[in-house]
Amino acid sequence: FSLPASADPERFAIQPGGWRISTEVTSSMTPRPRARDNFNCVTRTWVTAGEFNLGNDLCANEDIRITGDTMAWKIICREEMQGSSGEARVTMSESSFSGVMTMRSAPPEEGDRIVVTTTWYGMWLGDCE
Repeated sequence: FSLPASADPERFAIQPGGWRISTEVTSSMTPRPRARDNFNCVTRTWVTAGEFNLGNDLCANEDIRITGDTMAWKIICREEMQGSSGEARVTMSESSFSGVMTMRSAPPEEGDRIVVTTTWYGMWLGDCE
């Protein structure tokens, strides 16, 4: 199965309706992952890479590529984010998606580079009610 491609190369097709989205965040600085589940009512037929960046306007998406059912992109952050950078990838089907984003901070003067990995799992639940 393949969702129809969007006419905009930075938009990825998604099925409208209710989605349960599970997010897990792990960090090289934190011993336990943080997890949360959300319900989102999607009313349009597309999603952008920026919507997976958790509303962070200090970072920009670059080199967005859509190949088949997978969207991948690089993330470059401004100096206020300590020069962080990373990459992300999301694979969609009609009723689910999964993805991962890995961000790395620029090395501080002393200490190790911080790595944060966010994993997403989404499941389509049907029409929004």
